[in-house]
Amino acid sequence: MKMNDRRNQDRKATPKDKIIGGIIMTAFGLFWLISGNSMMADSPFGNGPSLMINGFGILFIIVALANVFSGINELKKEQQEALREFEERAERQKQGKPAPAPAAVNAEKSREKKIVYCPYCGTAQKEDYMVCESCGAGRKK
Repeated sequence: MKMNDRRNQDRKATPKDKIIGGIIMTAFGLFWLISGNSMMADSPFGNGPSLMINGFGILFIIVALANVFSGINELKKEQQEALREFEERAERQKQGKPAPAPAAVNAEKSREKKIVYCPYCGTAQKEDYMVCESCGAGRKK
């Protein structure tokens, strides 16, 4: 019985997720550096293991900070796009043109199929599924 959890498969990390994750990763990298240095201070093996441990900690911190900056840049782009849309809408209202109807957005969302979860294995399924893609169990009625 294959038990894949597909609930988060299509979900991309939001910019806030990237920033928070990057901060947590940076804290872990600092913890790694500090604890690695304290453990290897009196090492009988010389500087080799100490350099590897420190190198990993530094690499971890660099990747974490890149993740934070990536999230910040994406957040800025989202804010600039929202501001641009707001300014365009305000300009249309000044000119007397009607703003685009938000009802069309709601209509598109209502056409999307809802996701339900298999009661046996918890895998995400389309609303009209008959047999679970993961465990093969039939749908409860």
